[in-house]
Amino acid sequence: MTQLETRATGDDGKKLQISGYAAKFNTRSQLLYGEFYEVISPGAFARSLQDNTVKALWNHNFDIVLGSTKSGTLRLAEDDIGLRMDVDLPDNEWGRFAFDAVQRGDVDGVSFGFSIPEGGSDFIYLPDEGYYLRTLIAIDLYEVSPTGFPAYRDTELGAEQRNVQADFGIQPVSARNEEMRSLLCQIELMGV
Repeated sequence: MTQLETRATGDDGKKLQISGYAAKFNTRSQLLYGEFYEVISPGAFARSLQDNTVKALWNHNFDIVLGSTKSGTLRLAEDDIGLRMDVDLPDNEWGRFAFDAVQRGDVDGVSFGFSIPEGGSDFIYLPDEGYYLRTLIAIDLYEVSPTGFPAYRDTELGAEQRNVQADFGIQPVSARNEEMRSLLCQIELMGV
């Protein structure tokens, strides 16, 4: 089961924030498209974290941007567990909705939109299971999304109320459309 954290804000010097893991290393996804499982290798996000502007979207919806690495409202970092995310939510209806949904536990997982560069994955057949295992070695990450139905069940997200003044000077640790992800996986499986 996943757990997302929330932190809250307002005119009293506090801010709305959600935090958790967008991906965990060396853990198997749910069965994808009825054909394969995925596992993410440590370091798979390293290039994206250096080179890409990544957005935090609500459930892969490009119209609801919750944060961005470019503006500093989304912070991503790889650690021993996986890809850690912290999002400073906007002070608007979307931000408050996202915060409440996570805080209540209605949304407790994270998904991410990505593509795989050439040589960035490896497939092996698991004869005992009758499925393939795709190991993701390198990922071009575009977005992270709080969602109720993540491909990786062990992702975590939470909301917390934090006092901006108390956090002053502390640097907190810093996921594309689900249809696009599906199409990219299908294209890769076809060897195109």
